[in-house]
Amino acid sequence: KEKQEAKLGIDDDESKEITCQPHHHKPPAAVPEPGTLLLMASGLGGVYAAYRRRNRLSM
Repeated sequence: KEKQEAKLGIDDDESKEITCQPHHHKPPAAVPEPGTLLLMASGLGGVYAAYRRRNRLSM
């Protein structure tokens, strides 16, 4: 692994070194996770059930 170095100069001619590891992030998944689909489906089912119940009570 390569280390990237940066030197910060301060007015009193003193320098500090900072070393950082490069970040390697995984790309986002192209397909939604199953948990996301389940949560969305249960939310839509709840909205539909509330709609049906409201319409049934108003008749």
